[in-house]
Amino acid sequence: MTNSLPRRVAALAGMALLTGCAGAISEPAPAACPPWPIAGPAVAAELETLSGEDYPALWGWIDRLAVLQMQLGACEGDRG
Repeated sequence: MTNSLPRRVAALAGMALLTGCAGAISEPAPAACPPWPIAGPAVAAELETLSGEDYPALWGWIDRLAVLQMQLGACEGDRG
């Protein structure tokens, strides 16, 4: 029967090395969210003149943007 002590020591040393390396690996930083574009008062004034009946696709798209903004709430601190 061969002595398996050197194998065990080598295995433990390898696990210790890997454990030490694993602690140095960190999660990648999430990509910074770009600032949310602000429409401003001029765009708001133009939108006031457009009815939902005449421009349903535009208002549907604006509604989807609002939903997207809520879904990206995790990036709230990154937005300008």
